[in-house]
Amino acid sequence: AFRAGYHGRTAAEEASMHQSGIVTMIDEAIERFASRDIVPSHEVVDLLLDLRLAVLDDSELHALIEHEAQPTA
Repeated sequence: AFRAGYHGRTAAEEASMHQSGIVTMIDEAIERFASRDIVPSHEVVDLLLDLRLAVLDDSELHALIEHEAQPTA
């Protein structure tokens, strides 16, 4: 079934673009870290958090931001 996403793209086209962006992010990180003997843990955690956010869809990301914005009791 056809489902137009943003800018008239199909869901499959949107998913492909999203996946391509994630692969690019991973490739850039591999390139950055490949020549280093030691990688600080905070850099690895930053990368993993970026990847986690990249795979969330918009509704999940919006819910996460909404949850984080709520005051804690």
